This record gives sequence, C-alpha cells and structure tokens, in this order.
Amino acid sequence: MQWTEMKWDFIEKLEDEKLIEEFEQFVGYTLPEDYKACVKLYNGGAPEWDSFDVKNEDIGTTDLGYLHSFNKDSGNSIWKLYDWDEECEEYKDFIGRYIEFTSTSFGDHICFDTTNNHIVFIDHETLETEELADTFSEFINSLYEYED
Repeated sequence: MQWTEMKWDFIEKLEDEKLIEEFEQFVGYTLPEDYKACVKLYNGGAPEWDSFDVKNEDIGTTDLGYLHSFNKDSGNSIWKLYDWDEECEEYKDFIGRYIEFTSTSFGDHICFDTTNNHIVFIDHETLETEELADTFSEFINSLYEYED
C-alpha cells in the first residue's frame, strides 16, 4: 500500500509550510520531496500500519511512532530534537549526519542519512545503524500490520 492510501491518525495541522524550509535551513539539510509532501498532509501523524523488521535479532519486529511535527509548540516537535544540552553529549556526532523524523516505541531512531538520503534505524542503546530503505516512500510503503 502507498503512504498516500494509508489511514493516518493523530495528524496535526501544519501551522505554516514555511516551517519545513526554516527547519531545513536550521539543520543545513534539504529534506527529500516525498517526505515533505507527507508532512504537508500528515504532520505529526502516525500511519495505521506501523510495523517493520530490523536485522538485530534482539529487536526483530518493531513499530514506527508518530512523525515529528514541524509545529514548534507541539509536544512531538522536530525542533525540540535539536535543542541540545549537556545531557545529549553522546549524540553530538549523530546530529551532523542523521536527521530523525520519527522513533520507535522503544526509543530507537528512524532517520535520514544526510550523506545519501537513505532511511536508517539507529539503536538508541548502542547507536549501531542499519539501513532500512533507499527512500522515505520505500520505507513507509513497506510498513505492515503486525499480527500476533
């Protein structure tokens, strides 16, 4: 199923499309067009189908959280991820290369790799990375409904 055909929940109306461009300038990275199109429709939302697999055997199947919102006052704001303080010292190298657009319910990061725009999974405990897809659309379209 294509992401444009999926049911999305918890969508926050994007306050201003210029926030996306402002964020790009702030982090020095041009976000992929398919992601920006998704944000314009489903800002802060979560797709109904949210499961995906990773190679890490300790994790296996995991789930996608909400897309980070571009609204600055949102509780799920992408802006808050880049308000670093001393507690985030371990993530300083992470900032320059990866742009997180969502996380899992376990706190792992789903990011754009700024060197090639691919989607990567980053284990929050080890900071080990795994490539998930070549594009945002490919990743979102690969999500499935988890069945016990």
